[in-house]
Amino acid sequence: MIHLILLIGRFHLVDTETYNIVQQDKSSVTFSKSAVITNYSGTTFNLDIKRTVELLNKNTVEKRLQISIPANIQFVAYESANEIKNTGSNEWKKDNGLLSIWLLGMMNPTLQTKVIIPFIPLPNSKSYITDNYFGKTPIDRLMVKDSVLFFRCDGKSRGKLGLSPAIAKTVVGSYDFEKDVLTILIPYNGDVINSYNDGPLKDGTQLGPFYEIESSSPAKELQPGQAEEYHQITCHFQGNYTALKELAKQLLFVNLDEVKKW
Repeated sequence: MIHLILLIGRFHLVDTETYNIVQQDKSSVTFSKSAVITNYSGTTFNLDIKRTVELLNKNTVEKRLQISIPANIQFVAYESANEIKNTGSNEWKKDNGLLSIWLLGMMNPTLQTKVIIPFIPLPNSKSYITDNYFGKTPIDRLMVKDSVLFFRCDGKSRGKLGLSPAIAKTVVGSYDFEKDVLTILIPYNGDVINSYNDGPLKDGTQLGPFYEIESSSPAKELQPGQAEEYHQITCHFQGNYTALKELAKQLLFVNLDEVKKW
């Protein structure tokens, strides 16, 4: 799913409108959409949106992640290439607000699903982690260690956390200990990372349940005719726990046995 961070909440353009299919084959499809949108400060953006989603084969996944996928592991992986282009006559400037490409990986939770986010261990790393989007995240749902955090995502309690680009790495993931599924997400160049756990609202209703692993592109100033492109790879691995534990160690730098105990 692709969203544009517009500071205007939910928006038909990214929620419900259909996009044109401009190209497709057995392993990929490209969508496009032209739009005019206005942010809260009254700035109008004329833009073209283009998104390509491509399934990745085993050789490509192994090369991009620098791993070997064991024979007893099943997987599905895809890469999305996302572009926004300034089609107006005015430069997009920071003072007027900018657009960022926000990619949401929305997945089914289980009671034993935990998001795993490695980060750069700066002396004041915790100050770059936001965990109060919907109120302070309870300590039984978030554990922050020296260079990695664990976030419980069971679809039972609404909460979200985010990491600043100052400490974000180029990988984030989750593990479902009920179904033995390792999910790996590779944002382009380590931009802003978020994770969301769905839960009941105050009135008792609920959107999901689901949980999200998210990433955002830089918000760039663009001259008329200029474009910004943002890539992301998502992989789901399922199978033998011992093999998945080794993949998690290579990619997320954690021991799944320790994550499971928490």
